[in-house]
Amino acid sequence: SAVLTLTVTPVPPVVPVTQWLRSHFGASANTQVAAGDQADPDGDGMPNLFEYAFGRDPLNSDSADFMQAHIQPDPKEAVNYLTIAAAKNPAATNIVYSASVCDGLAEPRWTNTVTGLQDTRATFAVRDNARSSSAPHRFMRLNVKRSF
Repeated sequence: SAVLTLTVTPVPPVVPVTQWLRSHFGASANTQVAAGDQADPDGDGMPNLFEYAFGRDPLNSDSADFMQAHIQPDPKEAVNYLTIAAAKNPAATNIVYSASVCDGLAEPRWTNTVTGLQDTRATFAVRDNARSSSAPHRFMRLNVKRSF
């Protein structure tokens, strides 16, 4: 006799980016123009890989918030820092999230001098290492890349 064991978990199934592309682009999933990582078919300024990483619809330029940026006090210090938090696509398990900062956009010199605050299946949050009082003009960006 055979034994069948089933395990049920509340974790969403892993959805590789190729499966996500097929579900959104169908027959065009293998074309760089429509479905490439850097393509932006809905024209919202967010490339497909970003849309995947943050659970967005690549064919709808929706404006739903998925990211918040604030000047926040560090709970251990009495100083403020630029912080950013974003809701991740929990099924995008093959994505590496990071952030970078710079002093100006005219000739940006992006660095990864940030401190991770949270990196869970659902949220990515970081803060700048420069105190906002000593670096009042700072810019932060989120970065994503495939891990495999």
